[in-house]
Amino acid sequence: YLAHPMLEYFRSLPVTWDETRVLPGSAIGETVLMARRKQDAWHVAGLNCRSTPRTIELDLSGLDLAGKELTAYRDAPTGVGCQIESGIKPPESARLAIPLRAGGGFVVRIQTPRTFAGWK
Repeated sequence: YLAHPMLEYFRSLPVTWDETRVLPGSAIGETVLMARRKQDAWHVAGLNCRSTPRTIELDLSGLDLAGKELTAYRDAPTGVGCQIESGIKPPESARLAIPLRAGGGFVVRIQTPRTFAGWK
């Protein structure tokens, strides 16, 4: 577990939230889409509850995306594992198309980019 690529995310995941929203597109037995906010960072998660792969159209227009960047964590296309993409600029349309495996899922963290000014 210590070498798992999701470890950094799990260590930084808040245990209390300021806000929780069920997102459009959620349907019992089909799709789970929800967003949780801690301070100015959003954590958006989704599950494909179907036994077939599909692409989910995620609408982030209700979330504050100005000046933010996205980090996406999702299932690898094949086999076991995950893909991590960081430094993604939010699309102007505020919509993301996310391919999901059967029974697969994803998490997108939306936050202000972290900067490091260097040692003082």
